[in-house]
Amino acid sequence: MALDTSLSRNSAGSAQSTAAPWTISTRLALLCVLLATMAVFTASSLWLIWHQVREQGARQEDTELSQSIRSFGAAEEERYASLERETALVAELPSLKALLTTNDDRTIQDAGVTFWKTGGGSLFALADTNGRVRAIYGPPGANLEALSRDLSLSLPQEGKRYLVSSGRLFHYASSPVYFGDALHGAQLGMAVDGYEIDTGMLRQLSQTSGTEAAFFSRHTLICASLPRTLIERATERTAPNSGMTRASDGNGYPSIAASRDLSSLANTSLQVVFQRSLIPAERTAHAVSRSILLLGFWMLIIGGCFITLVARQMTQPLESLARQVDAFGTEREHTRRVYRGTREIAQLEQNFTAMETRVSDLNRARLESEKLATIGSMATSVSHDLRHNLATIYAHAEFLMDVGPSREEREEFFENIKGAVLDTTEMLESLATFSRTGQAGRFAPERLDVVVRRAQAQVQLHPAAARVAFRTEVAPNSFVISCDAKQIERALRNVLLNACQARRPTGRESAVRTEVQCERDSVHVEVLDNGVGVSAEVQNSLFQPFVSAGKQDGTGLGLTLARRIAEDHGGSLDLRHTDGEGTLFVFTLPLLQDLQARVTVTHEVEA
Repeated sequence: MALDTSLSRNSAGSAQSTAAPWTISTRLALLCVLLATMAVFTASSLWLIWHQVREQGARQEDTELSQSIRSFGAAEEERYASLERETALVAELPSLKALLTTNDDRTIQDAGVTFWKTGGGSLFALADTNGRVRAIYGPPGANLEALSRDLSLSLPQEGKRYLVSSGRLFHYASSPVYFGDALHGAQLGMAVDGYEIDTGMLRQLSQTSGTEAAFFSRHTLICASLPRTLIERATERTAPNSGMTRASDGNGYPSIAASRDLSSLANTSLQVVFQRSLIPAERTAHAVSRSILLLGFWMLIIGGCFITLVARQMTQPLESLARQVDAFGTEREHTRRVYRGTREIAQLEQNFTAMETRVSDLNRARLESEKLATIGSMATSVSHDLRHNLATIYAHAEFLMDVGPSREEREEFFENIKGAVLDTTEMLESLATFSRTGQAGRFAPERLDVVVRRAQAQVQLHPAAARVAFRTEVAPNSFVISCDAKQIERALRNVLLNACQARRPTGRESAVRTEVQCERDSVHVEVLDNGVGVSAEVQNSLFQPFVSAGKQDGTGLGLTLARRIAEDHGGSLDLRHTDGEGTLFVFTLPLLQDLQARVTVTHEVEA
């Protein structure tokens, strides 16, 4: 019954320690899972919408860039057509024709200034029929000599309209000058009219179309609507006529770029790069992201509150059921609560209530059965030994009543009666101790070596120890423990008596060795006999009540009482090993840590 009580307490304690954390962790886990699901869903939606908005903005910018390129091409054709018309009108001027008939370069150069200023362009030139420039006029700072040379090389080539000279870019048109009409007259020379493509012109184009542009010749920047460091980043990743390319400007902002090769229309390699910023699309995407993020934040707050309520409704009946399980495990009174909720939880609670009733009935039946079995085992063991001792007392008492026995025989009869009475007294004391185990004793500091020697002295008076050789080994240190000395003596006496009563092979002298050892904060009492050992089928139940094996008599309570006394003192009793050469029991107790108490006990014992 004591074992059943401790087992039920341990199981109840474990149930009590695990029930509450289980319900709390379930609610938290459910809440975390739902919140994590909402967070993942919101983040995925945010990324998807942001990505779509960004891609849509990029596609829109691609379309606008394509439109800007087409607009640039149309404007270029329109400007070239206008230049051709202006050049043709200048070529039809009689004064210009009269000037070219002089064939004097100096005269042509002096008089040509009037036509340059009349046309309003930044570039004007007059050339002979072979394309050799005879007079040229350009913008301030222009290298006219190099410009004349480059134009002379470009005019004989058909289809040229761009001129790159000394790092400057010009857009021009040429028209032949005839003496008479174009069909029947003789060609006097050529008139060239054009303008310079510079940064100011490209910036006006950028403000109109929203697209930046830059001209390069042999990878050298000629002019651009953006600073050089901002436009070169896009040009590095843009191949001629490559279509749209993602790039970034010098500040790290995203942009798209496209290029167009104009080398066939120029006197040298010429490339124009168009770049359009994606900042508006990025700003739109970020604005949408902030709106979605704010919406997701409020969704998490509102959803968290809702999920908390739902989790509480789901876990509250489970918590109530866990409290009922805890109360049932600890055998406390509890109120059965009928849960009005989901059918599954209500059915679970009904099943648990029915199970609780069945388990309670089975436990009561089992306890009654074990109680009857314990009483039966006790009665069988006690009645057998008590009947044997009473028969011994009765028989020897009859012998003492006879007149015939001598004095020596009567003394022998008396010793037998005395031994039977002592055995009966020992049996009754064991039963009384067995019924009182677990109760608090009178603990006081004691020297263990003194307690061991007193227990051994008592065992040596027992008839079972008459022909047993005892050997005791105690370390010189004084091992002081806090204990109930009488209970420790009884426990050690039972272990020593069990060693004396162990079966031994025929011809082997009985011997019991006792050794006291100290290890850190505990002390060990080792009791070794030279018997045949404990059989394997009894080893697992050796410390249970009324189990007696390996000796010729006894109630089977000695080792059980010894272990319970050791556990009541915070120690243990273990079967260390057993074989045909003997059995070793180890009795372990904690040492007293108070140094002053140890010194006091040592002085009292020595005195």
